[in-house]
Amino acid sequence: LKDLGHPRTAPTGNLCAAMGMLLAVIVTIAQMDFGLTNNFILIGAGLAIGGLIGYVMAVRVQMTGMPEMVALFNGFGGAASALVAASEVFRRINQNDLPEDLELYVAWTAIGLSSLVGWVTLTGSLLAMMKLKGGVEIFGTWYRTPTWGPSWLNYVKGLILIGIAGLLYMTIEEPGNQDYVIAIIALSCILGILFVLPIGGADMPVV
Repeated sequence: LKDLGHPRTAPTGNLCAAMGMLLAVIVTIAQMDFGLTNNFILIGAGLAIGGLIGYVMAVRVQMTGMPEMVALFNGFGGAASALVAASEVFRRINQNDLPEDLELYVAWTAIGLSSLVGWVTLTGSLLAMMKLKGGVEIFGTWYRTPTWGPSWLNYVKGLILIGIAGLLYMTIEEPGNQDYVIAIIALSCILGILFVLPIGGADMPVV
């Protein structure tokens, strides 16, 4: 992170981040059951497709478009975290493999917070990318990204956070109910948009 804060050291910072992610993937794969071949096929396909998309975008995007690309990639990272959390919850609910006692509190709280941060990051980053670009083109029509944030919007965001906390508590009380999980996802997506909506495009790199 320190290296990314200066143009001269940013390439080194990016390289260190990429190597750290590669190491994390290798360690995760090494701990898997090597007998499940299909898992490695899916992982290899994901790495190949993701690497190809990243390479093409990094080569084609001009330096002036780097902030938008970084915002998009940041959103993808949030989506990955959120999807892992959601898949784990739905898998355990569908297989009736629900944790109990302390494990329930720890696992469901961690998954809930990961889902909150992930979906907020995804929708907030997508809106940030549009603000950096100035708008978005839909079916040939250019729509300018709005900047809107009355003071009472902060109370709305606070109420949504309280609502998410309440839903997280309800998922622990009723761990087999998928509706609470879906509600957390929906509110988190809305919260991400509301966080970024009041901020102007010039301040987006800071966000």
